[in-house]
Amino acid sequence: MTFGTGDINGIGVFWDKHGDDTYLSLLEPAYGQSRLEGVTGLRELMLTLGLFVDGGGKDNYLLLPETDPQNKLPDTALNTQSLATNPVAGNDRTWCRPTKPRYVKMAYGCGIDAQ
Repeated sequence: MTFGTGDINGIGVFWDKHGDDTYLSLLEPAYGQSRLEGVTGLRELMLTLGLFVDGGGKDNYLLLPETDPQNKLPDTALNTQSLATNPVAGNDRTWCRPTKPRYVKMAYGCGIDAQ
């Protein structure tokens, strides 16, 4: 889970007011997502919300290579020029995504990167 994740009927908010930022994630979805596991009974009726807000600046959303089975950062410096761009989150974009691992009616994940 990364920035702005709502997990199991919780609310997660990430807010960066302004500035030029580089965000790194190992997997997509990232940046404003909701997650539920073992949904039964009331859990499916209660809100789970993940919200990611970047208020401005020139930002980069990059995906780290999936080479380490323990999802650790490499010991050496990263060359960000060689990393893939996140296919959903991005500079000057708005995005919403379904709940992981499956769609649940009261679970939402959204993000915005404002100009």
